[in-house]
Amino acid sequence: MMGKTCCCILACIVLFQMSYYCLAIKYSTTLETDKSALLALKSHITLDLDSILAKNWTNSSSVCSWIGVTCGLHHNRVTALNISYMGLSGTIPPQLGDLSFLVSLDFSYNLFSGVLPQQLSLLRRLKFISLEVNILSGEIPSWLGYLPKLEHLSLWNNSFTSFIPSSLSNLTNLQLLDFSLNSLQGNIPQELGRLHNLQTLFMEFNHLSGPIPSSIFNLSALKAIYFTENELSGSLPSDSSSTP
Repeated sequence: MMGKTCCCILACIVLFQMSYYCLAIKYSTTLETDKSALLALKSHITLDLDSILAKNWTNSSSVCSWIGVTCGLHHNRVTALNISYMGLSGTIPPQLGDLSFLVSLDFSYNLFSGVLPQQLSLLRRLKFISLEVNILSGEIPSWLGYLPKLEHLSLWNNSFTSFIPSSLSNLTNLQLLDFSLNSLQGNIPQELGRLHNLQTLFMEFNHLSGPIPSSIFNLSALKAIYFTENELSGSLPSDSSSTP
């Protein structure tokens, strides 16, 4: 009986050690993925005047201690990336799509250029995107409309062109949409009238044309709307925040 008891205790100890080892590997591997993604971003930075990332984002320190990086307590993964107001130049690498637990992404007030990589469409947990005041270009990608939890989308003061994708109507949790100060053209999609939680809609200083969709006037949560400096036709209700 004593021998069987000892064997059971030994087996439990071995199972515990194996579980702990597997858990350690799981966390180190996934956090290592986040680290690799952020180091890829660092490698795409062409100008870092204050050497903030050069000095702080190093292999010798924990990712979760890096400036601008926030990790979640439960999964030990990167949940927020805020490198706004750092005077950085560069491009956004596709590897950022590996930050699968990311909830908030803020690159505002920098000099990032180029297009938004398709791989960012994998960030299904995103609630907050702020890329305002950069020099990003290309089309506003349709895949933005397939980030189901998105609440805040600000791309104002960039160099985006082409049309507003109708897929944005899928963002039923969206509260702020700001595409001001770009070079967008074409009509405002009628489908945006499905954004029932939208509170702020800014589209001024573009090249938008055609009528203003009547469906937008039925958004009961809407508090501020700006369409000035476009080529729109029609009019807004007299109690609206702006006129076309």
